[in-house]
Amino acid sequence: MPDAGPVPIDVEATLLHREILFQAWTVELAWKNLLAALVPPPILREAHRARIGTSTRESMDSPAVQALLQWQVQIWSLTRLMLSGGATVSRILWPLTRRDPRDARERALVDRAAELRRRWGLDPDSYLADRDARDVFEHVEEKLLEWLEEHEGQPVQGLAIGEVSTNPELRAECFRLLDPVTKIVYAGTKECDLVRLFEALRVVSEHLPPAVHRIDFDLPQALG
Repeated sequence: MPDAGPVPIDVEATLLHREILFQAWTVELAWKNLLAALVPPPILREAHRARIGTSTRESMDSPAVQALLQWQVQIWSLTRLMLSGGATVSRILWPLTRRDPRDARERALVDRAAELRRRWGLDPDSYLADRDARDVFEHVEEKLLEWLEEHEGQPVQGLAIGEVSTNPELRAECFRLLDPVTKIVYAGTKECDLVRLFEALRVVSEHLPPAVHRIDFDLPQALG
């Protein structure tokens, strides 16, 4: 079968336009839910007040522990959703961090992204172009192993929610850390400011023309 050649830029732009808007909407929804979720439920506030200055251990079946686990899962799920959406848009609009593409495929990616940014009037210095912010949760298993090697023999924690300004040692003790005040996510040596990420995606979506989506109202048979 003969090579059909590259996809026309107008076709690509339409598809990528819709994908970017979808990711921006996803991040906006996750951001709103995250702000609400960061308010600890009453059971956690009560448990915190009752155990100030103590080091007691609770059973995994205790209501306080179960509430804490559910709270953390909710927060980290929303955080990952934001990071994933931001990374997707970043890879579309800023596909490479190398100055010189290695081959024709990479050159095509760079040229397409440059054309889309020009067409939509996007700021080349957008926070979405920050590779560290984009990669904060990418290849997490590799970063985790490196971090464990660097902190061998020290107390370690995989996930945490805490204020870095009042407890700076958290940076050395926790591989993944979310500061609920600054909304900065840390993972090893990398970090992503969720406020800047949200604002950058909002600016990008405002520059894009409105999209018309084909909406399928058919429900899966099991749900109909």
